Amino acid sequence: MSIATSWFGITRIQQILEEFKGLIGAAYPEATFDLEVGGEPDGIYLIVTIDLEDTEEVLGVVMDRMLEVQIEERLPVYVLPLRPIGSKNDPARHREEPAGVGAS
Repeated sequence: MSIATSWFGITRIQQILEEFKGLIGAAYPEATFDLEVGGEPDGIYLIVTIDLEDTEEVLGVVMDRMLEVQIEERLPVYVLPLRPIGSKNDPARHREEPAGVGAS
């Protein structure tokens, strides 16, 4: 891969990440964004932190475009929506403890 090609790839990925941030931010202004490189599969992950009961809703905003980028442009860009730690919408917070657990 030439230097020009690799710089084009980086610039293109940055454009796509900004596009995704814009689409998600318009639908969910409270969302925050981070980037991670690596993962499984290898790629660039736009981590979207948002306090929603169903974080998959975020993917609905960008799924078609993300697949287009992955398939047609062959760029490994992924969106991963997560709830913040201690989220009021975390299903684990609403589970009932089995009888006798936590009792003194």
